[in-house]
Amino acid sequence: MLFQVDGIPLTNFGGYEIDGAQRRADFADQLPFIQVLTPAIGQGVSSPIHISGTANVFEAVVSIAILDQQGRTVASTFTMATCGTGCRGKYSTDVRYDVSTTQPGVVRVYEVSAMDGSPINVVDIPVTLAA
Repeated sequence: MLFQVDGIPLTNFGGYEIDGAQRRADFADQLPFIQVLTPAIGQGVSSPIHISGTANVFEAVVSIAILDQQGRTVASTFTMATCGTGCRGKYSTDVRYDVSTTQPGVVRVYEVSAMDGSPINVVDIPVTLAA
C-alpha cells in the first residue's frame, strides 16, 4: 500500500519509516489488547454467535459475555487465544445465548485483571440478538 497526502508519497508515518508495502502485521504494536473481527458492529446475530479476533492478554484467556437490551448477561464464557502475555494470538469460539424476543444487545469481549479480577481492555460490539 502506498501512503500519500495531497498526492505526495509519505516516507514516515507516526514515527514509522515507510520503506515498502505495509501490512497489518507492520502495525501490530498499535492494535488494542483485544481486537474483535466478528461479529461486526450493528450485525444481526443468532445463537450461537461466532466470535473471533486477535488478543494479547494475560495467559491467553479471552473472556466473553452476551448482554441483552437491559444489560443483563445472557451468556458468559471464555476461550483461549493461540498466544498471550506479550504476544498476539488468534481466538475463535461460538457462544450460545437465549432471549425471548429479537432485541438490541452487546457482545462484550474482555480480559480479567490478574491483579483484582475486574474486567479490563473491554470491547463492546453492539449487535441485534435474534430470538
